[in-house]
Amino acid sequence: MTAEIVASAITLDIAPLMPSFGAEIHGVDLSQPISNDLAQALVDAFHQYSALVFRGQDLTPGEFSQFSGVFGELDVHHLAEITFPDHPEVRVLSNNKKAKKLVGAF
Repeated sequence: MTAEIVASAITLDIAPLMPSFGAEIHGVDLSQPISNDLAQALVDAFHQYSALVFRGQDLTPGEFSQFSGVFGELDVHHLAEITFPDHPEVRVLSNNKKAKKLVGAF
């Protein structure tokens, strides 16, 4: 089953994951600049499905930060141990351990 959200000139290709929660978005390259119309379509999809999946994306921390900003102001968490120097709003989540401490891989 697929669905569509139309916002201005943008039509998203959406595959709902469950009847009322979660959807996979196809055909969007998040490494590219996001137009205002695409941003609005993504926000509308998020409001409808509550969780969005974008498979096969290979984003730099800067691209991830830019994409995440579509959904609102980004926050730098005061307890974030591992972040990217140029993008402290992007946390590194990892299960890699070094000296019995979890560390991320950049």
